Amino acid sequence: MHTKSIITLFLILPFSVSAEINYSERIEKIKKTNANTIHSSLPKIPYEKWFSNLVGNEKKINWHTTDCGEQNVSGNQKDFPVCVEMSADYLKNKTLFISTVFGTHKKGLIGTPKIWMVYIRKNGKYKVFKNLNESMSYLANEKTSNNTP
Repeated sequence: MHTKSIITLFLILPFSVSAEINYSERIEKIKKTNANTIHSSLPKIPYEKWFSNLVGNEKKINWHTTDCGEQNVSGNQKDFPVCVEMSADYLKNKTLFISTVFGTHKKGLIGTPKIWMVYIRKNGKYKVFKNLNESMSYLANEKTSNNTP
């Protein structure tokens, strides 16, 4: 029985590693993509640089891929979107998340990456924004109110 488990692991491992490499490549590609390409209101600088400027250049940015919150647990879903999500601590006890869709699980990269969702987590609660402009307005107000003595 132990031998079967090891054989199964060796058969599955190459596929999972290749998927990780593919997703790592997607993360790197999105980091370097012109932010203005992803959303027209953003400057013409790399997306990673824009986010770093937004949260503060000294902040650690976490990058990973997700199903954009769209995969169901039935296992019957034919395809679902795939996002690169970046997150970083923002202001005091808030974390800012931005998910950028770059394709689907089965089709791979499709079209131009676009912002899928922006949200903030504070004390285990989430605030989801309708769009990037709403989130930027909210963040600007938060920053201003936190700088007021």
